[in-house]
Amino acid sequence: MGFHVHWENRGVVKRYFGQVSAEELIAPVIATEADPRFDRLRYVINDFLDATSVTFTQADIDEIAACDIGAALTNPRIKVAVVVVQEDVIELVGRYIQASGMAYPTRVFPTIAQARAWVAEPSPGWPVTQL
Repeated sequence: MGFHVHWENRGVVKRYFGQVSAEELIAPVIATEADPRFDRLRYVINDFLDATSVTFTQADIDEIAACDIGAALTNPRIKVAVVVVQEDVIELVGRYIQASGMAYPTRVFPTIAQARAWVAEPSPGWPVTQL
C-alpha cells in the first residue's frame, strides 16, 4: 500500500502502512541515501506498526544491505530503529542485520517511544549531536 518519509532535524522516520511491497521497502532507502541531508543524518526510524503485510525476498534484503553498506562509507554515524511487532518483519530485520554485517547499529522496538529513546542515547566514540 505504501510508505511516508518524514525528515526531522537529525533523522528520518519512514512509516509503512497497508500491504508493503519490496519496491516500497527499497525506494525510501535509495531516496534517503541520495538526499543532500543524508550527511547530517544520525538516525532512521522504520515504523511498521501500520503495515498489514510485507512482501520481500532475500534478494530484496541483500539490495537494501548493499545500499546501506555503501552509504555507511559516507556517513557511518546512523542508528537504525525498527518499530515492529509482526514476526515476519522481525525476521526481515534479522536477515538484514546478517546481510549488512551491521553497516549501521540496528535494533527492533515494539513502540515509537522506545525507538526514539534509543536513537537519542549517545553512542560511544561518536560526537554528541542535538537531535
